[in-house]
Amino acid sequence: MELVLDPAGKADPRSRDTVGRQLRWSLVSGEFRPGEKIKLRDLAAQFGVSVTPVREALAQLVAAGALEQTPQKSIRVPALSLPLYDELRRLRLVLEPDLAMRAVSGISDEEIRDLEALSESLLAREALTSSLYRVGVARFHFSLYAAARQPCTLRVVEGLWLQSGPYLSHLFPEYIGKSPSPGLRMDICDALRRRDAVAVRDILDQDLRSAMAYLITIIEKLIPQTS
Repeated sequence: MELVLDPAGKADPRSRDTVGRQLRWSLVSGEFRPGEKIKLRDLAAQFGVSVTPVREALAQLVAAGALEQTPQKSIRVPALSLPLYDELRRLRLVLEPDLAMRAVSGISDEEIRDLEALSESLLAREALTSSLYRVGVARFHFSLYAAARQPCTLRVVEGLWLQSGPYLSHLFPEYIGKSPSPGLRMDICDALRRRDAVAVRDILDQDLRSAMAYLITIIEKLIPQTS
């Protein structure tokens, strides 16, 4: 199944939509950091495209609130206020465990095997770069949520990740060494095999809360105390 965020697919790799998917993955997986300025020409060179599809994709992300334009017309990743981060956190804790629970009834054996393979690859966290690990974590979550077959809710969740994802970079490397998430992801796969929807929901909730509890102690020092 092609995910909302999936950079793969049949689209022209030079198109605005393809560039946009690649940029969204970069945001949700923490490749861009809060406050970072986005350099149009560097991205065009990275993606092997002209500046036009990059400019168009960035404009879409600005319109969606995932990026912001400064008075000097440059584009950067927003630094969230504490109240806004808390709102994003609360919404994610409502929507994501529910999507995980709803995935149980319709997820295929093949999709479960894919999640298991991804979970196993993430167990070797010390051998992975921060970037590979963060992308893998995001792909696990969105693969699970996509199995719920709830496209409207999934798009809302994507929007929440687009805004909160840049702060994932602050989980590494300190949190990763002691995070329970690798084991919890395997537990989710086991619960999917048993078709235990409540267990999937509760384990996913535990995983989210663990990461968010650690992250909030870090970003309280980084996020401006404004509304």
